[in-house]
Amino acid sequence: MKKIAVLLIMFISFQLDAQILEQIDVTNHAEGFTTISFQQFMAEGEVLSGKKNGTWISRMPSGMLFEVTNYQSGQKSGISLVFDRSGYLEQESNYEKDLLHGALKTWKPGGRMLLEEHYLAGKLDGKRQVFYERGQLQEESVYKNGERHGKSSWYDETGKLMATYNYENGLLKACSRPIIPMAQ
Repeated sequence: MKKIAVLLIMFISFQLDAQILEQIDVTNHAEGFTTISFQQFMAEGEVLSGKKNGTWISRMPSGMLFEVTNYQSGQKSGISLVFDRSGYLEQESNYEKDLLHGALKTWKPGGRMLLEEHYLAGKLDGKRQVFYERGQLQEESVYKNGERHGKSSWYDETGKLMATYNYENGLLKACSRPIIPMAQ
């Protein structure tokens, strides 16, 4: 019985984590401001020429805000925010012409950062940081055109540097060796 309950909770959590607004088709909706019921969610925004336009908002069955995303002629453009069931900001991302462009940040409930990465035209480009559940830096890497490029470092939960590698266009540089601190 406990296994079924855990599976059900995982399924419900997965359903809430999926972005609702991108699943809604407005092709056959009348132009202007509209409200749409989708699954158990409510979504509202402007339809222009059969496409989402401007700021669209989706709400959970409880009425709490779930997602806020900006569209331009049916494509994500600008900021997109996703909230968890408790109302905490879970993810902030930026888009240009439906592609990730700029910072993407993810937090755990309560506000601790889990991930920060930067995109250029849909590909990782710039610094990427991954954090442990308690907020300590776990990994810091640099990307270029979607591939590791430059120094990538990994840390343990106490903040000690565990390894550093250098990459060039996604490939480990031949002359690079891991830097592993000696135990003291």
